Amino acid sequence: MTGAVATPETTIVADRRGDGLRGGLLIFMAAFGQFLGVVHTFSIGTFLGPIARDTGWSSAGILGTLTIVGVIVFFLSPLIGIIVDRVGSRLVGLWGLGLFAAALAALSLASGSIWSWWAASILVGVAALVTKPTVWAAGVVTRFTRYRGIALSLALCGSSFASALWPLVSHQLIEALGWRGAYRLLALVFAIGALPFFWLAFRPGRPPSTVAAPVGRKPLLSPDVRALLMTGRFVRLGAAACLVTGATTASVVNFVPLLGSKGIDSGEAASIAVFIGIASLVGRVSTGFLLDRVEGRIVGPISFIVPVIGCVALLARDQLSAVEAAVAALAFGFSLGAELDVIAYLISRYFGSRNFATFFGVFAGLMLLFTGLGPQATALIHDMTGSFNLALHAMILAFVGAAALVASLGRYPEEPAADAPGAAA
Repeated sequence: MTGAVATPETTIVADRRGDGLRGGLLIFMAAFGQFLGVVHTFSIGTFLGPIARDTGWSSAGILGTLTIVGVIVFFLSPLIGIIVDRVGSRLVGLWGLGLFAAALAALSLASGSIWSWWAASILVGVAALVTKPTVWAAGVVTRFTRYRGIALSLALCGSSFASALWPLVSHQLIEALGWRGAYRLLALVFAIGALPFFWLAFRPGRPPSTVAAPVGRKPLLSPDVRALLMTGRFVRLGAAACLVTGATTASVVNFVPLLGSKGIDSGEAASIAVFIGIASLVGRVSTGFLLDRVEGRIVGPISFIVPVIGCVALLARDQLSAVEAAVAALAFGFSLGAELDVIAYLISRYFGSRNFATFFGVFAGLMLLFTGLGPQATALIHDMTGSFNLALHAMILAFVGAAALVASLGRYPEEPAADAPGAAA
């Protein structure tokens, strides 16, 4: 194409596997970024009790922080995806970590009216925009093709470790420093530890493009991308992502309070929650391995049905044993590990890798919206009924619905329209 230049957003290589140490470092840094970016989501369940006792705020009101974050990300996430496609993951991720340090510090200052907590949550939402999986996954998707499933699963393992470690870490910090001191220490770690480390080590690079883009002003979205956003397949996958994310996050965020309602004290519940992280890691890696070998419309539904086992275990009795609670933790953890892998991989296979961050940005917005709505709705049901049982029944319906929607997607297209020559956004 005459008078054209290669650009980051048009990057695609026929069979890019990553090059040894560089590819491994990229995956590690993406996983670490994912680990840091979900600190608020996976620690809020542990902070919930201490904040409520200190301030007198309701559980639903405190968990409104997740809804605020979800709404912000829902509306602005597609724009961040477009920015990542154009300027790369590194710049966006560095800004995000800096903002997250400020956001965690702001949460520690909330007092008096719950409006101060919600105001601080707005800053958390802005920070979440630029530390969400879109940022970390985009560099991996454009570098890996043949082994994309396992590369994505390893890159997204950060949230698996986060689900295991953040409840325990936050519990210890709260015991030692109080909830305000815990947030301040986490903010300090982000500012003087994580941010410099990422500035030095997170360099995903920009592999050369095989498709040139015309010089000059380009539309925000190409006609092919806009067309894919309106397809029934896109809508079905989006609905499945919302259902499974809302139900999974509701079960994980409320896991400690949920076990408390079943006769297990908070310390033991936090220890049992470690199984969520272990199962999440297993679910993530095994799902990534299978996605490289079996179609996602088969792997996805199976993965989404597993957490139904956890719901049934929690509904079985009013007083749970540690073993029954661990079974629920393992089932929820497996889904937590599998869901994002399945959605991210299916996006790349059905809609292409060239504009992956744009497409994933739309999905991430939807998923983070339901990351807030699911836990808050669950807490609200508990506040109104005094039990989590109704919420658990709703989770079962959501998991089954998500599985059915993914099963209906059909075979992968031979060449996604967004990856076809001339389809750059």
